[in-house]
Amino acid sequence: MVRKESSDQRPSKRIKTENGDREAMPQSPQDGVDSLVEHSEFEILQGYREVDKNVSKDRVEIARNGGKSIALDRLKAVDNLFNKAAAIDTNRNSLLAEDSRAVLNVSELTELSVRNLKLDSSQHALYADDVLNYSKRFMLKDYFQINDLSEQPTDLRTQDLEDTQNSLGQDANLAGSGHEIAQRRLQRGFLKQFEQYDQFMQFDWFKLGMLYQTKSRAPAIVDHLLGPFAAEKKVRAPSQRRRITEAVGKAVTAQRVTKESLNSTEDKTTPEQVKKCFEVLTKKNGYGKIGLFKFIIDPNSFARSVENLFYTSFLIKEGKVILEEDSDGYPAIRPKEKLPKDGHQRDLEIQRRNDARQNHLIFQLDMSTWRKLIKEFDIVQSFIP
Repeated sequence: MVRKESSDQRPSKRIKTENGDREAMPQSPQDGVDSLVEHSEFEILQGYREVDKNVSKDRVEIARNGGKSIALDRLKAVDNLFNKAAAIDTNRNSLLAEDSRAVLNVSELTELSVRNLKLDSSQHALYADDVLNYSKRFMLKDYFQINDLSEQPTDLRTQDLEDTQNSLGQDANLAGSGHEIAQRRLQRGFLKQFEQYDQFMQFDWFKLGMLYQTKSRAPAIVDHLLGPFAAEKKVRAPSQRRRITEAVGKAVTAQRVTKESLNSTEDKTTPEQVKKCFEVLTKKNGYGKIGLFKFIIDPNSFARSVENLFYTSFLIKEGKVILEEDSDGYPAIRPKEKLPKDGHQRDLEIQRRNDARQNHLIFQLDMSTWRKLIKEFDIVQSFIP
């Protein structure tokens, strides 16, 4: 007897359809992109770790043989990894940290390669002693030929240094780095024989100069053409002191200063001349008014007229003389009256003079004006002797 399933126990067709759809439903595009990004990040991370591992091995190789190609290859690899990380637009800090660490390691590797840089096509390091000994060998060839000397090779394999040097790169590739190091030692041993030559005349310096001229691409100069035109330095003739043969004159002593000579000197000073002008004015004209030009002008001396004007300006400044106009409008001077004897009146006069307004005038006297004034005022004699 077969037991029939009840309708409640059998799954409905809708449930089957929903389950089937759920099981057959594909992944969304976003899930695929995330999975691809994670896979790319993992590959980039593995690439950075591989670069770090190679850099550690390259340090030994560069320290032994030098060369910059290894550091350049590692730098290109780091750049490619960074470009891949930028292409997937990731923000993971782990990749950025690995990139920074890789760049730091490559920079240290580059510094090491520069310190051990190999030069020329032979990829050899350049040492100062080797350059010096090579130069000596180049300049000593004629010296060896003249003196019947010959180079002493250190080994039968190094009879010709140039051939050994040209084939060194090929031998190194075939025999390895050990053979290359041995060849370098043989070369330096060969070059040491030239260290004993240190005399200047033993070397052909002209030969070295011509080599530099042809290989350095320096511009040609014409300094040698200036030789015939070079100015000769004049040789200074030794000077001889002449003996004095002239007759020696009579010995004289300095003039003795006396009281009379001091008085004569004081008469020529400015204060004394100002005082003299005031005394002449009061003696000849009293306290009356006189024309300024008649007082200062000396018809026989322009310089003396200028001096008299100079002394008169001091009299006006000190208040001894008053400058005013005459009836014709020309400048005139007169001595200032004496102060009253009464004490009260004396104080009032002093106060009045102090409060009086003063003007500052500039008077210019040239030669032509001096002649016109003499003719205008008919001056025939100086007022001040």
